[in-house]
Amino acid sequence: CRRMYRARRTLLVKFENDAIDESDELERVLQEAKGIMRLKRPMIDFDIRLKTITGTHITPLTQDIFVDTPLDSLDPLLPLRSAARENFLNTVGSVKSEIVSWLNEV
Repeated sequence: CRRMYRARRTLLVKFENDAIDESDELERVLQEAKGIMRLKRPMIDFDIRLKTITGTHITPLTQDIFVDTPLDSLDPLLPLRSAARENFLNTVGSVKSEIVSWLNEV
C-alpha cells in the first residue's frame, strides 16, 4: 500500500469527538508513502493535510431536519428554530468549507 499510493494531494478530515477515528494512523502511513514516492520522483511535490474540525464521526451524515413550511411566517418560534438550525448545521458547513477550499487550491 505504501508503495502504491500515488495521489499528489490528500485531505484527511478528523473530528474532535470521534473515538473510532484512525486519521492519525492513516496520516502516518501516507507520510511513509510520500517518502517512498519522493525517492522515485524527487521533483514531484506531494501534499498530505490533516484538518481537525469540531464534530463527531456521524457529522458528515447530518441532514437539515428543519423543514421550511408555508406557515413559517406565522410561527412565533421561527427565530428560535432558525438559530437551532444554524447551530445544528454549522459543523456540516465547516466540513464543506474545508473540502471546497482544499479543492479550489489547485
